[in-house]
Amino acid sequence: MNKKIIEKKPDTKAICDGIRRRIEQGSLLPGERLPAERELAEVIGVGRAAVQNAYNKLRDEGYLTKRKGFGTFVSRTEENRMNFEFLSQTGNSGITAMLNNYNVSTSNKVFSQGITTERFFTHKLGIPEKSDVFFLHRVRYGDGEPLIVEYTYLPAEEFPGVDKVDFSKVSLYDYMDAKGRMPVLFNEKLMTIDAPVHEAKLLGVNAGTPLYYVEFICFDKNRKIVEYTESYARSDRFQLNFTNRV
Repeated sequence: MNKKIIEKKPDTKAICDGIRRRIEQGSLLPGERLPAERELAEVIGVGRAAVQNAYNKLRDEGYLTKRKGFGTFVSRTEENRMNFEFLSQTGNSGITAMLNNYNVSTSNKVFSQGITTERFFTHKLGIPEKSDVFFLHRVRYGDGEPLIVEYTYLPAEEFPGVDKVDFSKVSLYDYMDAKGRMPVLFNEKLMTIDAPVHEAKLLGVNAGTPLYYVEFICFDKNRKIVEYTESYARSDRFQLNFTNRV
């Protein structure tokens, strides 16, 4: 970013006007990172409080967004959001395809995986209590930006050796397809929630930021449950579209 963004007296209003004008003219692009408050204050010769107040005002107006630990960015407009309906239509299998459809390069970071016997997950998967359940917890990235946190659970008996697979490099659904257990039917529940502290940190947003929360119960071609997943998706990067049919 060209840091000489203020043409008039560099008070809070001038800082707001300068940044707002550059966003509206397109010289600051959606997703572009702004200088840190202290850095910009030094460049334009004002106190940090003036820049901080300007950034806060522009966030309130929807021009900027702050991602904890990452900085302040130009907000993405409706046109820059991906259609979350793709997930609703095709279930969890559509996430990678959806991102690729928007020419977004994908990557995954696995932060936990293993075996559990928790009753909640055996119940969700419709298997006997104390059965082994494989869990896979990961962050899904688009162009290096964290977009979705997923908690996935599979009946371990149906996938021997699954806990030895490196799912940061192997596609989960390619693996399930190779085992003949590809999900083809999805029961889903979607709601908006305030970002919990842990998920907010993983997604680089503030706790309490609105997220889409989706639960998937997925069935294979034999109508047997093969997956239960909970997803937390950033609402500033996705939108919901609906089509009514009569």
